[in-house]
Amino acid sequence: MEDALKKQEVVKKIAVLQERKQKYEQLTETLKNSEDKQISTTDAQSRSLPVKDGITNVCYNIQTAADSKHSIIVEFDTINEGDQGQLSTMADKAKQALEVEEIIALADKGYHTGKQLQACEEQHVTTIVAYPDRNNRAKQIDSAYQTEKFNYDANKDCYTCPEGATLTTNGIEYEKKHTGRTTYLVKKYSTLQCNNCPVKHLCTSVKQGGRAIERSAYQDAIDANNKRVDENAALYKKRQQIIEHPYGTIKRSWGYSYTLLKGIKKVNTEMAIIFTMYNFRRAITILGITEMLNRLKKWKPAFYALKTAIIQVSYANQNSKMYLRA
Repeated sequence: MEDALKKQEVVKKIAVLQERKQKYEQLTETLKNSEDKQISTTDAQSRSLPVKDGITNVCYNIQTAADSKHSIIVEFDTINEGDQGQLSTMADKAKQALEVEEIIALADKGYHTGKQLQACEEQHVTTIVAYPDRNNRAKQIDSAYQTEKFNYDANKDCYTCPEGATLTTNGIEYEKKHTGRTTYLVKKYSTLQCNNCPVKHLCTSVKQGGRAIERSAYQDAIDANNKRVDENAALYKKRQQIIEHPYGTIKRSWGYSYTLLKGIKKVNTEMAIIFTMYNFRRAITILGITEMLNRLKKWKPAFYALKTAIIQVSYANQNSKMYLRA
């Protein structure tokens, strides 16, 4: 009797394992045909995203833009990818929301990509985006021979090193990708004079060959942004005061550290509600309850204003057969 029961238990466990195996085989097949190379079994549209210091979570990424005076959220979006490609998009949305032609965008180094910096430049967005720290290899180079100490001549498309040697390029662009960041094109510059240079050991750790410099296709926009960061350190420090204020209030004070809904559209709607409440609460703090009530009494929704304008046009053009259906 006991042997029969044990046999039945084993059969049941094998059935469960086979079912589980079939499930994972189906997921593997789906994964092969997926561009994202990810599948979330909890929320199909969520993704594993970097959070901080190498930590990742299966989640959504909430993008926000806030004004510098009152930390009011002027635009937001829910996405399931990293920050790298979002700078120009959010800056442009903020411009439209504020109805201005030019803005200054402050952002942390997670948004620092040449393509995005150049796109912002073309959109009349002045960027002050923190640039990444030097990698370990660059830190080994003497400060007098860091890349920024090499002068670039745009007309001749070459660099001159601190010792006066000229670094040239063959003109071929190579594809390069930072770990976890975007792919971009670079040109390499070098010189044979490195071999006989008495200070080579200060400039590079490469024993065979010499110093090589990679120039991004977006280098001009990168250099301009990095220069603004260095020249506006005090302004950049305000970034945390501006954009972290909403998150500090919503997540820490209100305890809203997770979403209740699933699916990117539903989560975006959920965030719209919470951000609206945040803005409403900020407005009360800034204006006071009495002034807030006075302004609400005078406020007319955008649809009401449009409806009124259509009625006025309709009355002014009665002979044109323009009708308004309420």
